[in-house]
Amino acid sequence: MPLAAGIISIVSGVLGVLRRSMMFVGVNLILPALAGISLVVPAIIAAVAVPVLIAGIVVALLTIVGGAYALRRKVWGLALAGSIAAVFCSAPLGIAAVVLVALSRKEFAQSGIDV
Repeated sequence: MPLAAGIISIVSGVLGVLRRSMMFVGVNLILPALAGISLVVPAIIAAVAVPVLIAGIVVALLTIVGGAYALRRKVWGLALAGSIAAVFCSAPLGIAAVVLVALSRKEFAQSGIDV
């Protein structure tokens, strides 16, 4: 189960990074070009959207890291955090990853870092 959870988390994280990267490009390059004369509205949208998109990329990267730990069956807490973050990247995949990581806690190596 950790193998499937790790793969699902990594796929969800990669999709999240790609989605937010494309949105970042759209907000910074395409939106101002479409606005033409009015540059005020795109500037306001970019001021709000860029920090949100950067936070989304950070969450997606956490998902990838958690998936890597799930694949290696190490640090169950980080694998669970990554699968929970996967819910924000892709809800169906994230829910599946959370369930699989939660059910497979006993398969993870026991370490002092485990939550």
